[in-house]
Amino acid sequence: MFWIGLQREGTKLVWAKLHKKGKKVTFLELQEQELHSLVSPLVLPYQEQETYLIAGLSAQDVLLKELDLPLQKRKTLRKILPFQIEPLLPYPPEDAVVTLQTSTPMRCFAAKYTTLQEHASSWKVFSLEPDAISCVPTALHKFAKYFFPQEKHALLLHMDLHTSTLVYQDHAGIKFFCTIPLGFLSLQEEQARYARELHRALACLAQKFPSFSKVLLLTGHFSSLSQDILKNIFDFLAGSAWSILPIPKNFAPYAIPIGLALEGIFLDKNSSFFSSQIVLSKTLVKKRKKALTFFAASMTALTALTLILGTFTLRKQEQSLLQGFASVMKEAKVTPTSWQDLQELLPKAWEQLQQTKTPYPLHSPVPCVTKVLAWLSTYPSSINVRTMDYTLTSYPQATTPKAPYIGKLSMTIQIQDPLEAENFRESLGQVSSLAYQDRNLSWLKQGDTYLVSFLLQPHKETR
Repeated sequence: MFWIGLQREGTKLVWAKLHKKGKKVTFLELQEQELHSLVSPLVLPYQEQETYLIAGLSAQDVLLKELDLPLQKRKTLRKILPFQIEPLLPYPPEDAVVTLQTSTPMRCFAAKYTTLQEHASSWKVFSLEPDAISCVPTALHKFAKYFFPQEKHALLLHMDLHTSTLVYQDHAGIKFFCTIPLGFLSLQEEQARYARELHRALACLAQKFPSFSKVLLLTGHFSSLSQDILKNIFDFLAGSAWSILPIPKNFAPYAIPIGLALEGIFLDKNSSFFSSQIVLSKTLVKKRKKALTFFAASMTALTALTLILGTFTLRKQEQSLLQGFASVMKEAKVTPTSWQDLQELLPKAWEQLQQTKTPYPLHSPVPCVTKVLAWLSTYPSSINVRTMDYTLTSYPQATTPKAPYIGKLSMTIQIQDPLEAENFRESLGQVSSLAYQDRNLSWLKQGDTYLVSFLLQPHKETR
């Protein structure tokens, strides 16, 4: 993708063509050419490549206002913006085109709708339709930010053929700008006047920002001036703590078109593209239609591919499922070949499964008789077991195949000492006992004879 910044100086067209790949920006063309005809030399390459044209309003056609607004969503700011800027504009808000910079503090650039429309129409004479319109102060700010990123506070002075633009920037963006009505063509005869106008602009800046940075960047036709002329212009700065940063002569004359192209490449909170129907050029509409057509075609192809793959996967899973049912129902000598066959066979298979007898659980978790006798042998001989009855009160049968194994032990014991009898009763409630604790424990006393019955715990709870 390519970006071209456009500037018109009298009968000359000045442009800068930039290309960005990854994080690297390449300067492809920095040119100026006389416009002898109504066809721009940029028309053919512009139409052949994916290129975006960016133009800029002059500083005298733009207003900058700072807004004291809390940070909110951009949609909310758009609603309250007309009420905030109405007292700040010298013309009705409905005649203004405003672009909002959401940096802190927030700023807005405003231009008259008619001015913006005339600027966009002026390029059509040369068969060019800008895809976006910014302004010269923002372009100079982008230029300085790219070439001198370490200078957070600086003054930029750009000289065109007929006017000059002074811009003051800080770390947050543009703070001040103004137009000096003198340029390169009138400088030879009006050097003293230029110095006075510059001194007046700096005095106005000092009144608003007393401690502004005295770092100066000179762009435009300053690179063509002799040292004598520069000395005459900036003689009033002698003896003060001013420093002028050197800018390569091959870039300084193209500061505005370079800055406009850089603004297209590096869109951020300090960009000032004016949003309006008049900058929605036919070329941009064609590009957007082309992008939408490509997107729609891609989505259609992706949907078709998803449908084909999904159908293929479902068919494959269907075949796998049919093969699985066929292997299960091999004994019935019936092989389903379709979903219709399978739907007819499933109810029959379910009835057959219901009629099939489930196997009985052959292993009983209840302690066997020998284990119960071994458990009783751990008690002292003073406990005389007269009778013992071991019964399975519940177990699986043909009518109740899922019934659990439940064992019950009934004993008649004789204990002479009542205290020992009480200790035996308490031992039945311990964890190590085979008896279920506090469950169906029966204890009846008849003299020194006791009738005891309780349910037996399964093996898994005695491990």
